[in-house]
Amino acid sequence: MIKDGVLCTPPRDNLILPGITLKHLLMLAEKNGIPTKEAPFMMDELMEADEVIVSSSGGLCTRAVEIDGKPVGKKAPELIKTLQDAYTAYFAQDVGL
Repeated sequence: MIKDGVLCTPPRDNLILPGITLKHLLMLAEKNGIPTKEAPFMMDELMEADEVIVSSSGGLCTRAVEIDGKPVGKKAPELIKTLQDAYTAYFAQDVGL
């Protein structure tokens, strides 16, 4: 999630795998001047996030717009666009496009 300009992710453990997509997303955030923080957070914090991100190898950096039918995010469109554009460029360079 993005909250107050910071890309926040829960720490990797037995429930959250240390995936390559998240690793790249954290690296790209840092490269683009977006601070990162790895710490547990609660569902109510996620619901109040400026943006909620779903990262996966197929979707890279996708904005979530609702959770359990309730709207979330849409408060930091410039930050999510920065991350999405950076990831798209990184992916294109990595595969030689």
